[in-house]
Amino acid sequence: MEIGSQEIARVTGKPSTVRIEMKQTIPTQSSESVNSYTKIKVVRNEKEREAGLFVHKQFMDHESMASFLNNNTILKESGFPVPPTVREIVGKNELLITDLTEGGKHIVFSVNEIQDNAVDIPFRISNLSQVEDEILRLGKKADEKGFVILEDAYFIVVDKQTKLARVVLGDLGPQGFYSSVEDFYKTFPLLTGATSQSVERAKILIDTDLRFLHESKAS
Repeated sequence: MEIGSQEIARVTGKPSTVRIEMKQTIPTQSSESVNSYTKIKVVRNEKEREAGLFVHKQFMDHESMASFLNNNTILKESGFPVPPTVREIVGKNELLITDLTEGGKHIVFSVNEIQDNAVDIPFRISNLSQVEDEILRLGKKADEKGFVILEDAYFIVVDKQTKLARVVLGDLGPQGFYSSVEDFYKTFPLLTGATSQSVERAKILIDTDLRFLHESKAS
């Protein structure tokens, strides 16, 4: 996405115009998109207002972008915790997504970063057991809905001031989420027939990856 004016799609009404002020590439392991922090202003009636930082995801193809956007809508409408704002850049395979760090107020990390020892939290997360309970609750809810949430979908958002953490489903591509068990089995045929996929994945996340946090200085 170039610095300058762009149109973003809205849920209702005409597209809004945003002005891109700054871009900063985010290191990412994703094979589907290139991510960057983007500072934007919303332009309306020839007036501009600051909208803050967003994560800009530039997808490799339209199918990946459309799938991510659709999965976000499905989860949001079903009451799952997802980023508050996800907007499509009109005519491009690109999305603007709420910056979960809120400009550095929060530490945000995923399973991949735990596995790679890339999580650097200089304090004890005060509610880690509640985070684990929430992950298990979301897994159970997903199974009830017929969804499959994989480990990669879970992002942990830690408030630096309160040291409290919460869960957001952030990776909504094929490594993180399937809106139906049938689609999941098509991708992973050897697992066909296995039950409670989301709960089992949640347990794996809790028993393996989050264990590193319990054993580190961050716990």
